[in-house]
Amino acid sequence: MQDRFEVEIRFPDDYPESMPHTWETSGRIPDDFHPLHDGSFCLGEPLEVMRKFAEKPTLLGYIANLVCPYLFSFLYWEKHGVMPWGELSHGLDGILENYRGLFALPSDAAVLPLLEVLATGQLEGHQDCPCGSGRRLRKCHGALLKKLRTAHDGRLLQSVYLTCSRHVRERDERIGRALRQRR
Repeated sequence: MQDRFEVEIRFPDDYPESMPHTWETSGRIPDDFHPLHDGSFCLGEPLEVMRKFAEKPTLLGYIANLVCPYLFSFLYWEKHGVMPWGELSHGLDGILENYRGLFALPSDAAVLPLLEVLATGQLEGHQDCPCGSGRRLRKCHGALLKKLRTAHDGRLLQSVYLTCSRHVRERDERIGRALRQRR
């Protein structure tokens, strides 16, 4: 696919510690097509975006790894009416959906033990994988957890784990209350 876009990229004062933000400036992309709260491009699940940016924190890396896939997604959506790689929810549900996909697990409850290992950094390969597969961590999710752990600050991962586990617990409690009320 080929097309042209006019974009504005703003660099934060602490770049490359923090990522730039990008806006489309010619009105080509509708305002409601995956924006962040400030109207800039929502380039994906925040931790995944940070990981991709950390791999190549240059302007060219940012454009190639994040902005171009966003623009391609828009073109694909415009032509076919669906996103090429699916869509994630915004907020905590999107974070959990992303990790379900990364870890190839069926539920948020299955993801939380892996997020806990990620948050604590306790990646002993001889332990059983907390996903419940029965395999050792090193033979199951160990390599992926190590890759994610090196891409993110441990405090951030702890915050994500605590926030996601609280979110799942509260959501499950709401669902349980609603089911009990229906009976």
